[in-house]
Amino acid sequence: MDQEANSVSKAVNPPQYHLPATVDDKGRLNTPSAAVSYFEAAGYTEFFCTTLDDRMALIYPMDVWARNLELMSNARENAGAAKRIAFRARANGGEVKLDKAGRLLLPANLRAVLDIEKQPVWLDFHNGVVKVMTKPVYDAEMKLAQAHAADDQAALEGMGFI
Repeated sequence: MDQEANSVSKAVNPPQYHLPATVDDKGRLNTPSAAVSYFEAAGYTEFFCTTLDDRMALIYPMDVWARNLELMSNARENAGAAKRIAFRARANGGEVKLDKAGRLLLPANLRAVLDIEKQPVWLDFHNGVVKVMTKPVYDAEMKLAQAHAADDQAALEGMGFI
């Protein structure tokens, strides 16, 4: 058998649906088992958590965050935007590890900005990042999606969406 074929690992796909979760009174995201299974299968144990919009938390696996850092360091014509985004990301975030119980302790500065403790949240896996939304943010995102449903579907169908 070809050694090269053996060395290629099967792609691991994240959950394709919104996962309900909770953040406890100590700021730990009680990660659903489907998310933990995905993280373990993908080899993700360390993350960078932040917010860029002061609405939802963003959980980046460290390799995804490293790509963002590289992109920002080479931003050239968007150097100002990259510098501001990097500043906000660091101000609002920090590095975290998945604990043995499958929880992520969200950074205190992030929790303060989002007021996210002691409540249900929804996880949305998209483009390598996990978005963590409180109920008001989730409801606002759903309302926006519903308001544009027909136009959005028509636009994507025009691109070949089935």
